[in-house]
Amino acid sequence: VWLIVFTIPSQRSARYVIPAMPAVAILLALYWDRIARGWFAASLVLISVATLVAGRIAWVAHDLGIASNLEFAGALAVILLGAGVTVVGLFNRRATRACAVAACVIFYACFNLTTAPLDGPSGRYSAEVSAKFSNARIAVPSNFNAQWERFQFLLPGQQHDNRFVPYDMEILTQGKSAVEKLRQFLSTHDAVVWGQASSDEAAPPCLPDCDWLASRWVVKERHKSGDITLGNLWYPHTWLFSREWLLARRGATN
Repeated sequence: VWLIVFTIPSQRSARYVIPAMPAVAILLALYWDRIARGWFAASLVLISVATLVAGRIAWVAHDLGIASNLEFAGALAVILLGAGVTVVGLFNRRATRACAVAACVIFYACFNLTTAPLDGPSGRYSAEVSAKFSNARIAVPSNFNAQWERFQFLLPGQQHDNRFVPYDMEILTQGKSAVEKLRQFLSTHDAVVWGQASSDEAAPPCLPDCDWLASRWVVKERHKSGDITLGNLWYPHTWLFSREWLLARRGATN
């Protein structure tokens, strides 16, 4: 039934099947002993590959300065644990099923450790920066319904009174038109949140005619077909991590 429901929308996401997962989990539990060991072994291999990719992301996050040495070491420790569980599960027939479950839990732990640094200073604007604004009109990027509302927590302002005006993130990739749009935003708003058009862009395109107040790291969302390939899978800094800049008109915050 849910498969039929899933096929109806013209645009679909894997998270749309979440409502069916409790039923799938119950079926797996009921037929656990009847499922062939090969399926669990295949799951172990697949999970180990996913954990390796998560580890590479943690490595790149550390190189970019997003994650600290301690955070990177924690992710590596979990990866090594996952590798050990995979080896045991593949060569010990009696432990394969239990190891498949353990490897899945370990992958989620690794993924959490990989993204956790973005909940800290690397992925947030400081309170000092937010305090510079009061009842400010700030242009912010958004590529999904109400996604811009997250800035109410990132830049609340002195009295949580800032006003946010969303704009389509597609603008960022439009070359000269993007720069002209950014200058227009700066002239009509108190501040603008602007993102990298590509990993090669090292600074906001409005410099030196604007004030660069702060920056933070973000994870790119809603990738298009061809953004992630086997050729660039090992280089997540080109398709996953991106800088976001907080900008204002020259002298506007002085």
